[in-house]
Amino acid sequence: MTNNIVFPIEFDHCSGGMMHSVISLINGLSKNNRVYIITYKEADITRMNLNAHLLLIRSPWVVSMRSPLKTIRTYMQVKKKIQLLGKEILIITNNVGSELIFSGFGFFPIKGIRVFVSRGGNYGGKTGFFLKIGFKSVTHFIAISTHQKRILENCGIQSNRISIINNGITVKNSYLKKINDIRNLSVVGYISGNKNQILAIKALSLLVEQGYKNLILNIYGTALSMEDKNYESRILYEIKKNNLESCVKFHGYCSYFEIYGNTDILLSTSLSEGFGRTLIEAMSFGIPCIALKEAGGPCDIINNDVNGILINNDEFELSKSIKKLINEYEYRNNISKNAFETYKFNFTEEMMISNYKFFLNKID
Repeated sequence: MTNNIVFPIEFDHCSGGMMHSVISLINGLSKNNRVYIITYKEADITRMNLNAHLLLIRSPWVVSMRSPLKTIRTYMQVKKKIQLLGKEILIITNNVGSELIFSGFGFFPIKGIRVFVSRGGNYGGKTGFFLKIGFKSVTHFIAISTHQKRILENCGIQSNRISIINNGITVKNSYLKKINDIRNLSVVGYISGNKNQILAIKALSLLVEQGYKNLILNIYGTALSMEDKNYESRILYEIKKNNLESCVKFHGYCSYFEIYGNTDILLSTSLSEGFGRTLIEAMSFGIPCIALKEAGGPCDIINNDVNGILINNDEFELSKSIKKLINEYEYRNNISKNAFETYKFNFTEEMMISNYKFFLNKID
């Protein structure tokens, strides 16, 4: 297998779980391979100290049927950069936009061995149509969870062409946090309808009505798009309607230690998750986590009532689970210990990199 690996980065920013996972992968594979990053010259990743070679395109990365000329320009610039390498390469695409460019929207694929990592999404609509055509030129597939593997299979990909490699993280100085008094509930991630923060607001309202008046709900993250800002307005309305202004705090983006040092229970309210990075971040501190079954990805991480709690998308179930963690010390303590062990033995960055290396060595 070639030791020349290309990572397309279509985003100008480096925020979000997906980008953190890709950056970890770049760092890990750079130790034994010649790694290239192809991205826009003004992207944030160009200013990071990574052991990888930069292939810079002049214009912002555009993949949109509403902007066909800009999309074609992106395709041509990317193709030219790849051709200049003049050697056998392996291209690891980590998102839909990159895959559409490298597959030439299913009609004119750029030369190279291509591995598509399915990190999230259901691949529906017009974009999904072109993506499914483009999948024909993909050599191998990686799914970051059983949930994503099923989605690929629903796209017509044979099961034996898909490998599952879960994400992994490294949190320096992580530790088993001692949680004696539950006060701080936290939701971490972009403010959006999919992240479903309103579920946490509704559950908090029920808890306050039942006498749990000392609880604080911390919301970490911001709204990016106009649609997300409209959803944020709905959240603010729900808070005001239930007189929860003193119980809910918005923090924007913060560091690991700021977030998890201020968290006693993590609430993952997302309706759909390719994996669930915030869960393993919290578990690296032994913080009990509650997530939705329907989200998909968390089911690869949480064993219900063992190292966390899985529930339906229901505020009554969520409030009941929070109360159980508050009131049953032994139950909470066991979940906390098991969560920490789950992170340590299953979801470290070292394990993820090792699994990718094993996968790449198998490719003929």
